[in-house]
Amino acid sequence: MDSSSKISRIRSRELEGLRGPTWLKAMQRVLLKCVYTSLDYAQTGLIAAVFFFKMMEWWYQSAEERMSAPTVYPPPPPPPPPKGSVKLTKKNVATPDNNFTADTRIGTAATILSLLKAWLANVYLIC
Repeated sequence: MDSSSKISRIRSRELEGLRGPTWLKAMQRVLLKCVYTSLDYAQTGLIAAVFFFKMMEWWYQSAEERMSAPTVYPPPPPPPPPKGSVKLTKKNVATPDNNFTADTRIGTAATILSLLKAWLANVYLIC
């Protein structure tokens, strides 16, 4: 005698032993059949639930890895030069074949002084 036939005999005896009005017997029969079905498929349901939770764990773990991976952005372009600044050209840069003359040095110093004076005036106005 195998276990499935033994279980089915026990269940049929329980269903025959129900008492009460017809509507109560029908309700009890439905509830017992639901319990029996859930017990029959509990092992399969447990395996499916473990598989589902492991799949969801894998899914969200890979999403977290993608979100936490550092994104490498290209370096930003250099800022534009400020207005009124001295642009370096070959005329005012000392090279072996282009020496600074006194006029160039005086012009550069005057430009720096005028920029410094304008900056100080702005600082004074702000304060």
